[in-house]
Amino acid sequence: MIKCGLFGYSGSGKTSLFRKLTGKQEEIYDPFIPNPGIAKYEDERLKRIKEILQPKKIIFRELQ
Repeated sequence: MIKCGLFGYSGSGKTSLFRKLTGKQEEIYDPFIPNPGIAKYEDERLKRIKEILQPKKIIFRELQ
């Protein structure tokens, strides 16, 4: 799991990007309290490799 943070100017789209990645739609906002979320990143290249090699299971990347 990859841990990352979003930093930037006010109104630059950090919250929109966070909502798009995690699917969270909560309206709670406090700049001093972190808002954790987990985003699954399904890579099309990994899906293609899965078709070729046919493994039992694949695990997609997660961002926290």
